[in-house]
Amino acid sequence: MRRNMKPIAAVVLSLATSGALAQTAQTINIPGQAAAQAVTRLSELTGLRIDAAPELLADLKSRPVNGTLSPRLALQRMLEGSDIEVLESAEGVTLRRANRTAVSQLDTMVVTARKTNERMFDVPIAMSALTGDSLRKQGLGSALDALQGVPGVSQVDTGSGYSSGIAIRGVSANQGSNVTGYYLDELPFTAITTPIAPDVRSWDLDRIEVLRGPQGTLFGEGSMGGTVRILTNAPRLGQFGFAAQGGLAQTAGGASSSSAKVMANLPIGDTFALRLNGTHEKLGGWLDDLATGEKDTNGQRIDTVRLRARWEPTDRLRVDASYMKYDNDFGKSNYGGDTGYLTQTGGLVGNTTYALSGLSVGYDFDAVSVFYSYSHNKISIPLTGALLGGTSTVATDIGVTSHELRLSSAANSPLRWTAGLYARNADRVDSVLIDSPVFQLNSLSDTGSKTTSVFGEVSYSLIKEFELTAGARKFRDKQTHVESNAGVSTGPARTANSSSFDTRLSLAWKPNRDTQVYASRSTGFRGGQFQTANSITLGQMFGLTFPDAIQPDSVVTYELGTKLSLLDRRLAFEAAVYTTKWKDIMVSVPISTTGLSGLINAGGSRTNGLELSAAFQATPDLALTLAAVYTDAHWTTTVTGTGITSGGRVDEIPRTQLNGAADYRFGVVAGWSTNGRLSLVRSSPRESHTGQASVPGDAILNAGARLAFDKGPWTVTLYGDNLSNDHGAVSARKIQPLSATLTDIYAVRLRPRTFGLELHYAMGR
Repeated sequence: MRRNMKPIAAVVLSLATSGALAQTAQTINIPGQAAAQAVTRLSELTGLRIDAAPELLADLKSRPVNGTLSPRLALQRMLEGSDIEVLESAEGVTLRRANRTAVSQLDTMVVTARKTNERMFDVPIAMSALTGDSLRKQGLGSALDALQGVPGVSQVDTGSGYSSGIAIRGVSANQGSNVTGYYLDELPFTAITTPIAPDVRSWDLDRIEVLRGPQGTLFGEGSMGGTVRILTNAPRLGQFGFAAQGGLAQTAGGASSSSAKVMANLPIGDTFALRLNGTHEKLGGWLDDLATGEKDTNGQRIDTVRLRARWEPTDRLRVDASYMKYDNDFGKSNYGGDTGYLTQTGGLVGNTTYALSGLSVGYDFDAVSVFYSYSHNKISIPLTGALLGGTSTVATDIGVTSHELRLSSAANSPLRWTAGLYARNADRVDSVLIDSPVFQLNSLSDTGSKTTSVFGEVSYSLIKEFELTAGARKFRDKQTHVESNAGVSTGPARTANSSSFDTRLSLAWKPNRDTQVYASRSTGFRGGQFQTANSITLGQMFGLTFPDAIQPDSVVTYELGTKLSLLDRRLAFEAAVYTTKWKDIMVSVPISTTGLSGLINAGGSRTNGLELSAAFQATPDLALTLAAVYTDAHWTTTVTGTGITSGGRVDEIPRTQLNGAADYRFGVVAGWSTNGRLSLVRSSPRESHTGQASVPGDAILNAGARLAFDKGPWTVTLYGDNLSNDHGAVSARKIQPLSATLTDIYAVRLRPRTFGLELHYAMGR
């Protein structure tokens, strides 16, 4: 094979020099361009010998590479998404066309899960990553949709433009602050006193990283079960790009859907670029309201705009500015009864909007990188409509401003470290007006939070095959709360302080680049909150006593995992076994039949889990993936006045999940490359024992198929979702008394069987 290869750059190195060079971190800034030119430039810049056949890189565009990383990682990042693989050679590295598609992203994808560039395979954390191309090819319209297929992750789509609770590894809550960290690029979406994860459309994303297990040291408050990082495509210097996509779909028994999406990458000179994109989507509803005769009541109209600018005046300095606006006008929710119709409890309509703006600055010194980020996020969710036989108007407005400053060492030295400071100011205003035969309420509350953190993490290679990682974060929060009822203050402003100290310790054994075994102990937390005066007063009327404030809760997880690449890298395998203890959990206790509840800290839960996943290239044209998850999340205490009993299941956590997919290349048909995909997601029934009364949901089977035709810049895709037309209860069925003789039983439902067509055009990207 060596006789057929020619060096792209005539740089001859000894074996020892080449091996060290491939792993030594350097500052590299190479814009996206023709791949042959980019690879030549990398070789000239770093001195790494790269051998390849002349025709190998013809007509291939490279991805941009920016930052401090090793030449080998830079080369992998540059060729990511292509069918070119990088092999070690005696004199450097050799490029060749894979005789198969990429089995796993473990060996090729560069991630920033530990806030530094490294192979996903090298990260001693159970994690998943989905590229933007993968999201598009799978037809995943949003980041929340993508999470449904990630092992160990569950969330329920109510059709409101946000998730009210992403659960990872059995850490689930519908009360209090987020239990899952949620980021757009470096900008946190963290809300306060409510677990909101806003919808982010998947158009023009670079990738989504999902880190399973507590991430309290690097990502802070709310990362108790794990962290979701949604990373957008950065502007590409010196390269014009354009993409557009349109789609039509029809839902069985419901309304039609349509979408239009566009992206433009605009270079301005050699050091500045803009990336602009926007989407307009109409998602047709399918639930009919028997009471009013209204058809397809749960439709949505979603509009988004995202702007991002990058300025790189030197190889060392990078400045990013971004703005994102999201607007979702949604009809009545996806809560339906077993009859297939909208339920009375699902009668609220509303509008979810948020605007997220941010600025980040990074500078690479020879041995240290400095990074600063600023973000401001404003979320607004007004709801109106019929509720409990009357009318209801509810509005939530949340504003969050954050700053983070951190220092990081060079990427591939034996001793690597990250240290930083974090500050956040947040404010949440809630107004509730309910006029029904069951009860009446008119309240206004304002909760403010000022948070500071100092954090750090150090990784050290003890000997060649072992890596020890230790991290810690000190968190402090000052919270204030004022409240009024019918315009009359319920008392003076209340103030409370809370703090937490979280740690992470892991040991990884890496005997070669295809094997890793790791063990870790990590902790996470979330802040407490005040009890509303309405809950205290109403509770007293029914003989219930609620505390004035709820204390923070926390988790600790012990984990043992492995990542393996086998059979000449045709098989990638991951496994993790863990146990998590969650203490002082915030629990809602129903107040008689009012539909309201009060909060308490109630004991804890324990989760024992097993995660297995594999990707196998069965033939050059057939790739198979399979993931199986077992999650035993159960309460360790009994809580009087609720359905919580020791040994009972934690809310909304499926005990088993099974995800599988098959991708097949049919070859070229009439000049069009043809690819097919079959996917399957099955989850066991969910239960709920906190808050209002409920009964279990159903086992859910969601199957999909896609057939894509590619020719030049064009892609035409035919698809079908929920092919089995599963109408089961995705969530636990809630039971809501409407009167002495009428009870509402409802649950979230999947969109019925849907067929659609998409047309995609891209150039330059």
